[in-house]
Amino acid sequence: MDKEEGKKFNIKELFTNRQYRSIIILVFYVLLFTVLIASLKINQGQKVSSEHDILDGYELIYNNNFAYEYDITLDNQTFYYNGKKNKEEESFSVHDQDNERWYYIDEENCYIIDGDSKIKSEKPFFVFDFFDTKIIEEILSRSSKGEEEITISNQALYDLLSDMDRKIEEGNNSITLMYRNSNITEIHMDLSNYVNATSRKYDKVIINLRYYDFDLIDNVLESQ
Repeated sequence: MDKEEGKKFNIKELFTNRQYRSIIILVFYVLLFTVLIASLKINQGQKVSSEHDILDGYELIYNNNFAYEYDITLDNQTFYYNGKKNKEEESFSVHDQDNERWYYIDEENCYIIDGDSKIKSEKPFFVFDFFDTKIIEEILSRSSKGEEEITISNQALYDLLSDMDRKIEEGNNSITLMYRNSNITEIHMDLSNYVNATSRKYDKVIINLRYYDFDLIDNVLESQ
C-alpha cells in the first residue's frame, strides 16, 4: 500500500474505533445540552428586538387586568409591591425591610387598608405613577430604540411628567423590555440620570415592573 494512501483520513474509523465514537457522543450531548439551555432562556424571557416597534406587545398590560410584582430601589432601600388590577380597581401590599401596608384603589381614590377600616391616602409611587398603564405607554412611546437598548432622554421624561417648562441637564435613561409569547411581561427602568437631573433626591432609582395572570383577575380583594 502506498504510504500517502495509508495516511488518508478514514471516516469509517470514527464509528468503529471505540475512542473516537466516545468523543463523538460526548460532543453530541454537549451541543444538545447547549441548545436546550438556550431554548429555555428564550422561552423564559426575550429582550426587545430592533425589528419591532417599542409598543408591540403592550396590549395585555393596557387592558388593565393582571397580577403584578414591582420592586423599586431608591439608593440602598427597596420597596416591594404585590397586587392585582382589574380595570380601575386595584389592591396591593407594599413592604420594605421593616414595614408592610395594604392598599386599595378604586376609580377615584387610594386607601390604606387597616383591619376593617379604609383610610384615604396618596398612591405610594416614586418618580411617576407606575400604577397608571397610560403613563407607562407614554414613556415607551417617547423613548428611542437603538440596536441593543431603549432609552428615554431626561428632557422627554421631564416634559411628560412635569407641568413646568424647563430645560434640564442632558442625559438618557435605559429601559429594558422582556417578552413571553410576543407580549411584554416585564419593564425595567433605570431612571437615575433623570432623578439626578431634576430633584437630586436619590443617586440611584431602579423601577422593575413584572406582569402575569393576564385577563384572569375577577376580584382584586381575593387573597394574594
